[in-house]
Amino acid sequence: MLYVIRAVKERKEYVDEILKQIPEAIVYYDEFGDAMKSYLHVCKNIIKGQPAVLLEDDIILTSDFKNKIEAVIKQYPKILINFFSLSKTKLEPHFKKGREYCMNQCEYFPEGFSLKVVEAYETWTQKETEPNAYDYLVGYAWGNSTPYLVWCPSLVQHRQVKSIINPKRSTKRQSVTFKE
Repeated sequence: MLYVIRAVKERKEYVDEILKQIPEAIVYYDEFGDAMKSYLHVCKNIIKGQPAVLLEDDIILTSDFKNKIEAVIKQYPKILINFFSLSKTKLEPHFKKGREYCMNQCEYFPEGFSLKVVEAYETWTQKETEPNAYDYLVGYAWGNSTPYLVWCPSLVQHRQVKSIINPKRSTKRQSVTFKE
């Protein structure tokens, strides 16, 4: 399985923590200073259409992360899967429509999907209004009405730190379903 961690240099210590469980992960440090450009670069030039798990740098992994995530992916190899949920009411795995895609802390892209994301960006109408909302772009690329899987319990936890993309965002964006 290809694992890619998208990161900024200020969070190297978090990346090092992730690498303890996934030493083979490719780490991509943002070289553009632009979240969307970096996201698209990873999709096009690193993943290149392969099945892959994308991780952000500001997460904490559950114990035995690789075995847990790979078991889920084995069950659903052709489906977009989000392994982080903010829902306070849906505590079991569930499907949502692409237009509801939210949060990119840890996501699985099936074969070919990363290139579909890059292609979809060309026709995505929210470039100006949501320049860094790659979660919205992922939902659009998957298909606004096409179900994707939200896995609960969440296999990653969002750290309670300021967003690099938008420091005004709340730091209270944690999953109630995460178990270490």
